[in-house]
Amino acid sequence: MTSRGALAVGLAVIGFVIQFVSFLFLAAPWGFPPSSPEHSDPVLPFAPLIFIAGVMLVFIAGILYEVLPSRRSEA
Repeated sequence: MTSRGALAVGLAVIGFVIQFVSFLFLAAPWGFPPSSPEHSDPVLPFAPLIFIAGVMLVFIAGILYEVLPSRRSEA
């Protein structure tokens, strides 16, 4: 695997991990309808922003893979 491939895969994996953690552990609790507004709020107030940052990191990984030059010259 080339260095740009490893970088792209690494960034994509980090982005997916950030999405997974923010969705399952930082978002609003799952379950029955909330009994009060406090139960429908996320654990962290900016948890959706963390999820969006993970999505952006996955897209950036694809962009970096295309933008960075490869070591082999393609003729």
